[in-house]
Amino acid sequence: MKILRKIVLVFILSVSFFELQAQVQYGLSFDRERYLQYEKIQVTFTVVNNSGTRLTFGANERSGKLKILVVDPENRLVPAYDKKFNPVNGLVLAAGETKSLVFNINEHFSMTRLGRFSVSASMTHPALTGLAFETKPKILNVESGTVLRKKTFGVVDLEDSNVIHPRSYEIISFKEKEGDIVCLKVYDKQWVYALLRLGPYVTGVKVNHDVDTFSNIHTMIQVKPRVFIHMVFSDTGSIKQFIVYRATFENVPVMVRDSKLGTVRIFGGEKLTEGEDYIRIGNTLELRNVDPDLN
Repeated sequence: MKILRKIVLVFILSVSFFELQAQVQYGLSFDRERYLQYEKIQVTFTVVNNSGTRLTFGANERSGKLKILVVDPENRLVPAYDKKFNPVNGLVLAAGETKSLVFNINEHFSMTRLGRFSVSASMTHPALTGLAFETKPKILNVESGTVLRKKTFGVVDLEDSNVIHPRSYEIISFKEKEGDIVCLKVYDKQWVYALLRLGPYVTGVKVNHDVDTFSNIHTMIQVKPRVFIHMVFSDTGSIKQFIVYRATFENVPVMVRDSKLGTVRIFGGEKLTEGEDYIRIGNTLELRNVDPDLN
């Protein structure tokens, strides 16, 4: 009799599980499996409403909720910074509708530890029968790169111009499946302000970098045999300029800093126009109307 009860219970749980899956389908996806330490980890949550009714998600008891489960390299559950964190707060799903939400998961969970993380999701809603089911865990790795260059510079205090705060940036190489990439990390003793992927890194090819008088960070990397990218970042790592140059037979673009004025300029090369000569696809360039051998 006990065995029969167990079988019936398992059957009921299984039916409830598949009922919920039939009513609502959802899952998590990441744009890559490996991340550099302190890099933004972007997750996409996709949900399909097959329940035949309108569903709302929020903080009240009659709304649905999504719980993100993060397990660190020590196999410990990582708590959210905000205990009430609900990524789908405010989401409204019409019957039959599909929606995707994109957010940076490490803005809500501590994921700076090096190693292997597991991420899954569990959704509940009062209007849905059955039990919440947990998605299959997604595995991602947080890794360190190799520091190629480091520079410390000063940032003027916003309230007292006589106070200068020290800040640093590092040029870092990071191994990816498709090849090494070069990254920029901006930080001080308290904060990491930015960790950005700049483009492909070729061993032996110099990454040019410097700081101007306004504490803007300049980098110039060679992404193809005759193509260079000059990027300008604020002292917090926000990008301010993105300029592509093509080397000509007469000269190659060179980054130069004026020691008296503190300005950083690019001399030589031919400036290309976005949309006409090239388009940006992530961290790569697709060249147009230029020599075929440049691609």
